Amino acid sequence: MQILVLSSSLDPNSRSRQLASLCKQVLEAQDVNTVFADLADLNVPNFDNNSIYGTQVYQHLHSVTDASQGIVLCSPVYNWGVSSELRKYIEYVGSTPPDGAFQGAF
Repeated sequence: MQILVLSSSLDPNSRSRQLASLCKQVLEAQDVNTVFADLADLNVPNFDNNSIYGTQVYQHLHSVTDASQGIVLCSPVYNWGVSSELRKYIEYVGSTPPDGAFQGAF
């Protein structure tokens, strides 16, 4: 089983990033195959439903999401909602290209 732990804060001192790292450590201590993705490191461009599908960032995020049996979403809370980076990720990997070449990872 593979679990994706996704950190979506852009703040280098984020508590949600610290919690994501701790979550990864706890899962690995239980012999769970864990992939860690930090959206701050990936510089995710805005979603455009056209050229985005050919970018390395999209292909990486889609691949690790599709291969995972579970996802831990770690986000700061802004105005009672998750970060825009997390919403962007969900829109990214959940979408299917207009030509239907492949399906969204969710």
